[in-house]
Amino acid sequence: MSHQPSAIDHLKSTTNSAYETVTNPVAPTVEGDDGPDKDKSNVKKDAHGNTVKKSDLKDQLNEAATGGPPGKEETLVEKGALAVTFVVYDRSRTA
Repeated sequence: MSHQPSAIDHLKSTTNSAYETVTNPVAPTVEGDDGPDKDKSNVKKDAHGNTVKKSDLKDQLNEAATGGPPGKEETLVEKGALAVTFVVYDRSRTA
């Protein structure tokens, strides 16, 4: 006569299996680890200081919310040249 596990034994086994699955940590993969920290050229800091991949969904949503990709800030030389241009233009109009 074969012995079949009772319903209680089956539930215990299923519960133990589920518990082991949840409590055992997942081992990281050795090859093909695509974490954002691996490729430094594809990583940037967001407005909150979090490390994110460039052009991922969150990055695209942030760009859309702020009106596009961040513009290049003018250098001091460019600001000075623009100021000189305005001064020269104003003087040429009043002369």
